[in-house]
Amino acid sequence: MMRSFLPLVSLKLARHSTCGEENGRNCPSDSKKITPFDGSRHSIHTSFVGATYQVARVLGRSRWITALKRTNGTVLRQYRTSLLIPILIFASVILAQGDQDTVPYIQSSAFNAPLLEGWNNQSGDDFAQFHSAEDHATIRTALVEIDEPVAAAASDLRRAFGFDLEEPIYQDKVNLADGTWNVLLYEPDAVASASVMARRAGSQTVVISFVESDPEARILMLAIAQTGDTREDAATEIDLALSLLASNNAADLVETTALSLPSGEWTRVVGDGFLAMGMVFGNDSYIAVGEGEAESLPKLADAYNRSVLGFFVTPDNSGYLALALTASFAILALLILSYFWRSRNIQKDLQLIESLNQTDS
Repeated sequence: MMRSFLPLVSLKLARHSTCGEENGRNCPSDSKKITPFDGSRHSIHTSFVGATYQVARVLGRSRWITALKRTNGTVLRQYRTSLLIPILIFASVILAQGDQDTVPYIQSSAFNAPLLEGWNNQSGDDFAQFHSAEDHATIRTALVEIDEPVAAAASDLRRAFGFDLEEPIYQDKVNLADGTWNVLLYEPDAVASASVMARRAGSQTVVISFVESDPEARILMLAIAQTGDTREDAATEIDLALSLLASNNAADLVETTALSLPSGEWTRVVGDGFLAMGMVFGNDSYIAVGEGEAESLPKLADAYNRSVLGFFVTPDNSGYLALALTASFAILALLILSYFWRSRNIQKDLQLIESLNQTDS
């Protein structure tokens, strides 16, 4: 008489994972009621399949036998593979990032600014500031609690350097990838000059300033948007900057050379008593103009433009962090629950096999 049985749920009998044809000594012998299953030699009347074993009621040698066979474990291997794939992808990303060159940064509470090696680091909790005593120059990045860029720039220069500023000698705007920046140039006294780029960041303003007080030189930094088609060199913007800022005539320029610096490829133009440099990045030209003894202009232009182009505001990712933690704990909870569920199903399988043994005996 055939008997009916409850079907087995997948991923059963984990405690018997060593039992199978490859580990026959750990399995019940053929003389017992639980025997290895061979479909070619038995007439199957009732059969149920789990992810680890196949249990069947077969008629063999004129008696009923409870047959147990190890399946190929395909479901379990697919399950392991599905976990292994994202782990391998994640490891590949980490290794790829490890091979890339990293730029050292200084991290404040609200933003990140490139660390200028060889400069005296005077940074605080809410600003990044680097000073070169031999060049009489300071590069400063700060987040000011004023939402108007020109007022914020004047406020930060006054607070950090004690300047009593009047109207800037030059003022314009450029549209960069992270927003619209105000370009401001000041000459607070006969010795000092301040070059500033400022943009709004919410209710605050980012202010990146270059201040020099070398009595033997006059150095200014600015960015000018290219007009018309984008050009590979900044010659047009260099001429424009010199016509606006230089004491001498731009026509006095006598030598043009190329200069490669960490911040990019520059065009250097040398004239009688002054030096100008220009670099193209995107649709804008970054210009540096120096008069007098401005031999340090390449170093200063490179450092300031690395600060401008490398600066970024630290994003507020607290919402993503909370979401990721919630998802992680949810997955962990499901994993723990799955252990209890699988253990319960395993016990049911064992009870089923024991009951079949008792019935046959």
